[in-house]
Amino acid sequence: GVRAFDVRPELMDGAYFTHHTTTCGGFGCLGVPLTELFGDLRAFLDAHQEVVLIELGAFCSTGLDDADLLALIEDTLGPRLYAEPEGETRAFMQRPLAELATVDGGRAIVFYEGLADSAALRQAGRFSRAQLTVDGYWSNVTDVELLRADQVGRFESFDPTAGRLFELSWTLTQDQDLALTCIGPPEQATSIRQLADAANPQLGPVLDDLVARGEIRPGRIPSVLSIDFADTFVTDECLRLTHLNLR
Repeated sequence: GVRAFDVRPELMDGAYFTHHTTTCGGFGCLGVPLTELFGDLRAFLDAHQEVVLIELGAFCSTGLDDADLLALIEDTLGPRLYAEPEGETRAFMQRPLAELATVDGGRAIVFYEGLADSAALRQAGRFSRAQLTVDGYWSNVTDVELLRADQVGRFESFDPTAGRLFELSWTLTQDQDLALTCIGPPEQATSIRQLADAANPQLGPVLDDLVARGEIRPGRIPSVLSIDFADTFVTDECLRLTHLNLR
């Protein structure tokens, strides 16, 4: 499998950060500087033969035409940025992982929300989200039981014969009341980490129930587990689903 990260860039006071806000210029919190995020990613890929997907979207005060943002990403990742080889005709999701990484380290594949899909852009290391043939969507709730009902319902209606993967989005989303707490001292704000700590322990039981009811079965699994903060339990769940799918 691969790791994937949803990154929302915002330009603030001449520097790029991640953000989680109600709207651009609205309430919410800024995260780490993008220089730090992509620098850490480069160091990780230099040392590990892994494939990492970066999905960029929800741009604020920046966008696809921001040459400085593109340069930051591409210069920082350097040779770790995956660019499509000339002459490649297979859909991205049909390519073996072994072809995406290299023997001397890993690769980051960067997808841009709203980017047109063309061979020239892919060969420059800029991929459209249209290349990710994945169904599923975030629930936009702050309550675990509402999250459970929404995501289970989405999976129950998933058609695996359509040639797409399913993403189980196990994430609680900051609402406006929580976003307002970002105005005050940082220690008083409810962090995304705290929301993840509430949701993550319930993922295993939900998957257990879907398996027990036959909703998850060979040929019909959630191929992507989306959570806000990962730990080793996520790898264990992914391996469990993969082994079930191979029966």
